[in-house]
Amino acid sequence: VKKGTVEHATWEFYRCIIKTLINPSVGLKTLTNLQPADIRTLYSNLRSDGLSVSRIHATHVTLNSAMAVAVEDGVILSNPCAKKTVREQAKKVDVKVERFVFAQEQIDALLASVKDNTWWRVFIHLAWASGMRREELLGLRWMDIDQKKMTVSISRAVVITQDNGIEIDNLKNDAS
Repeated sequence: VKKGTVEHATWEFYRCIIKTLINPSVGLKTLTNLQPADIRTLYSNLRSDGLSVSRIHATHVTLNSAMAVAVEDGVILSNPCAKKTVREQAKKVDVKVERFVFAQEQIDALLASVKDNTWWRVFIHLAWASGMRREELLGLRWMDIDQKKMTVSISRAVVITQDNGIEIDNLKNDAS
């Protein structure tokens, strides 16, 4: 249902969640027999397996969306994911994540290891100085660099998907 309505990489992310997390646990149950307790058990098992709160929440979002379609299509009467006790188990809590940042000595060592390759040096400097994502760095073109103003404009990204391989894609929205 989601294919073609979301970015392909997002669709692949949903597919991966379904294949690896949802199907092995509740995939053999018929929709009419799927109960909120089954889903709470799924989330509890994922937590016990060491999955992050974000991944459990993404699993809930994926499963909840599928169940909403099943209700809309008349396959089931109510969405078992919409129950309060299920939602609470998958709630995304605000957790401050400590980000890893290279120290100057580490950057110097990395640059020293590629001293004969100018392109890699520029790539490393730009990544470190700007905080751009790998996909954004790979999507840069010469026209995105304004040497007079000393600015770089990020207008596209290179994405790798299982189905389509390497693609050049626009940013998701104007704010990106």
